[in-house]
Amino acid sequence: LYKQLDDEFRLDYCRLWKGLVFGEVEVIREQCQRFGAGDMYPLLAAMITARPWNNIVDTDVASLVIPNSKEEKAKLKQYAAQYAVDIGRLLNTVPRQMLLLFKTNDCLRHLDRQLGSPVNTFVIMARASTRALVRHKRRRANGWAGAIRGLAQQGLVEASLLSWWIMAMWDKAVGGAARVWRGSAKA
Repeated sequence: LYKQLDDEFRLDYCRLWKGLVFGEVEVIREQCQRFGAGDMYPLLAAMITARPWNNIVDTDVASLVIPNSKEEKAKLKQYAAQYAVDIGRLLNTVPRQMLLLFKTNDCLRHLDRQLGSPVNTFVIMARASTRALVRHKRRRANGWAGAIRGLAQQGLVEASLLSWWIMAMWDKAVGGAARVWRGSAKA
């Protein structure tokens, strides 16, 4: 059940999650294709996030909120049934390490729901992915300038996440009147 992910796979997965969080379609496409998804990259992205493609690429900060309603669960079940054949085909093409991550993510989502403490996977993965990518860049950096650049990029992502959280709280407080664009923080 335990497996050490190889570095190339881990970094590609981090790049994919960063693209998912910031709604960077080109990054999502490229990274999903590296995992063998081909033209089915929207489906792979939807499977990883358990969200429909249009929510993944929505630039509104409210799209980062993970709904946990009966309607949302019913919609996901409908999508799973509708795309069952494509999902099966895709599961046969992705690396085996990805299958382990699917199972792990599903178990964690289920535990979060059962314990009544829904965790925002997008925020957690944005932070973890950015940290891993920055660590990788710092190891390969030449001197202090590269290390400082990596830390600055991580700070930019953290600042973006904080501002999204603040705006999401404001949006919730004013009943959905405020909408914020979810742009890209390059790291």
